Amino acid sequence: MLMIRNMCHGSTGICIGVIMGLFCGLTGACADQTIGELSPSSSRSRDEAISPKSGEVALLVTFEKHGGPSSRGSGVALYRTRPDLAAGEKLTFLGEYDPRAKRIRLLDPPWIHVTWPRRLHWRIYFSVSTGKNSSRAISRYLEPAQAVALVKKPVIKKYIEKVKADRRARAPKLSLHDVYGGKVPKQFAKLDARATMVGVYCDNLGRTEPDIQQCFFVTPDKAVAGGIAMFTGTVQPNRPELNYHQKEDKDIHHFNVTLQNAEPIQVRLKEETARQRFVAEVLKAKPAIEKMLKREKLTFLFDPASESRITWMERWMVVSGVITTRPQFSMRPVPYASASVFFNPTTGRPERLTVFRRIHQDPRD
Repeated sequence: MLMIRNMCHGSTGICIGVIMGLFCGLTGACADQTIGELSPSSSRSRDEAISPKSGEVALLVTFEKHGGPSSRGSGVALYRTRPDLAAGEKLTFLGEYDPRAKRIRLLDPPWIHVTWPRRLHWRIYFSVSTGKNSSRAISRYLEPAQAVALVKKPVIKKYIEKVKADRRARAPKLSLHDVYGGKVPKQFAKLDARATMVGVYCDNLGRTEPDIQQCFFVTPDKAVAGGIAMFTGTVQPNRPELNYHQKEDKDIHHFNVTLQNAEPIQVRLKEETARQRFVAEVLKAKPAIEKMLKREKLTFLFDPASESRITWMERWMVVSGVITTRPQFSMRPVPYASASVFFNPTTGRPERLTVFRRIHQDPRD
């Protein structure tokens, strides 16, 4: 079952226990990006767009207490997560296809954790002198074919057996010449391959749990129309014989999707327009919001120029922002509030506004 959580946009990378840091910016919506066609109101000035007009009816405001302490309160947004996805498992998700990059960015959920049977990834590590009293550490993963030849060596076979009994077993050392079977890579051509001893290590040796990685983009097996759609397909890691770092070095995409269906969604709402309407709806609902916050001993303090975040949930475009004092660093729990406006992207109309009471707390070092 999908759950709603907080999201802080920032940079992220591989999930080794992720993320997320990824969404970071990888999952964050671009503030100035245009999606689909412009709405008729998008040509209005900013002041006109955000100023409540007499006679306009404010959205019905609902209130929720959202989750436990989080240190990500300074960049609040709504998003959904789902359980880990086993490679090859069917997935339906909202995404946006980029024809130039030929990949789909996940929107709802904004990422998934994909698991698959763990592979053995071997690497070597050693130091080379760079001058008087100085050296440079080198770590390099072996290519799959190189690793296949390496594990046939008696010393490596013995090491594998030791690790089965004790994962802390000391890693063996071999010469560069022996590691590569005499075919030393060009980048090591200036080194004495027979005299240079290197440690040999396997990241996954002795581990039986599945490999896991955070996925923000998938590359489809067929061309699809650009834009936002509800996609259905099966996700697989691209070239699982390579690890994350090898794919990054080779500039290889990380995940593929075999598409079974793509249902386009006609989006007529520009993101900048949605941000302006968010401000207008919060200001229109100010009296109701103030009453809610007063019960929580919080004060409405909303800056129309403050940062807002755009995410997608159940085909809604959701704009969120902080409406009280912005949380600062604190190792004690600090209550604050955010507001989220849910837009129908096909009509451009806001449909509901929810105020969330949240808790900010930074972890102790």
